[in-house]
Amino acid sequence: MNTSIAKNITDNQWIFQSVILMTISGLGFISNCLVIIVIWKTKKLHNATHYLISNLALTDMLVANSSMDKAWLIIWIHTVSQDLSAISEVCCKVSAITMFVSYSASNNTLIALSIERYSSIKRPLKHHLSMHKLKIIIFVIWSISTFIGLPQIYTTAVVGKFENKCFIPKIGGIFNSIYFTILALVLYVIPLITMGIIYTYIGRYAINSTMPGEQSNDAKILYQKRNHRVARNCFIITVLYMVSTLPLAVNFFIIAFGNRFGKKLPFTDVNLYFFSQIAQMVYLLSSIYNPIMYNCLSKDFRKAVLDVFCKNLSQKKRNAIENRITKWCL
Repeated sequence: MNTSIAKNITDNQWIFQSVILMTISGLGFISNCLVIIVIWKTKKLHNATHYLISNLALTDMLVANSSMDKAWLIIWIHTVSQDLSAISEVCCKVSAITMFVSYSASNNTLIALSIERYSSIKRPLKHHLSMHKLKIIIFVIWSISTFIGLPQIYTTAVVGKFENKCFIPKIGGIFNSIYFTILALVLYVIPLITMGIIYTYIGRYAINSTMPGEQSNDAKILYQKRNHRVARNCFIITVLYMVSTLPLAVNFFIIAFGNRFGKKLPFTDVNLYFFSQIAQMVYLLSSIYNPIMYNCLSKDFRKAVLDVFCKNLSQKKRNAIENRITKWCL
């Protein structure tokens, strides 16, 4: 990418892009903050599944926050017109590190959550994840994610104005190809395959399983409906994950192997820049839909949301609201 991009984009276009970015980031940050508050205030949700959901909400908050500081700085540069190159360099690296750490942590948490769900559905009477094991899992998640994100200190740089070079690797050659290929594999391909396999097993088991013990036909029908709903929601989560992160994975492969194509690269500098920005925005949308999907998956969570934020309403009104949400989720 060259500095001619700055000449092709007006200040108003930069500001418009930043406002969109900031709006998505703000919605993602607030919605996931509410998820954490609900779980923290509801003792019934103090279990392994919802602690993992809290960790996922925290990663999504960081994903949202990683773009908010960048958006504010772009608006400042193009309205106040001050030279903030030194601050831009620091902001760019911090934003990149935060994004990649939270991206990796989000993927790893989703994998852990899918495994936990599979175990709880397959062995509802025997499954139990202790707090000690849960703490170890969360520690490993953040340790791996930090290890993946720290190289962004060296692979991002700012040349000229902040927005023109952020998230663009300054180290070329074989290291660049290897590192961004690994990112694409670790942050997209491997998690997608892993979750796809796990959710396939969840779906097959949920559809074909029967309720343990002697139960009436009505109880078996209700059990089957619940399993079908879980299978459907798991499938939706997998598809949304694939859609929201695919552009970033493609962007990683382009950065890794783009120089090898030379003039045959199918993207101009400007187009490649905008593709990178769109990929980030599409990924940011995951921080908004995750709370919605996990709210749909858990009836207890829906009740907890109403108990925390609608406690002044009568029980009848809360039940009516919950029924509407449940019908929408179905």
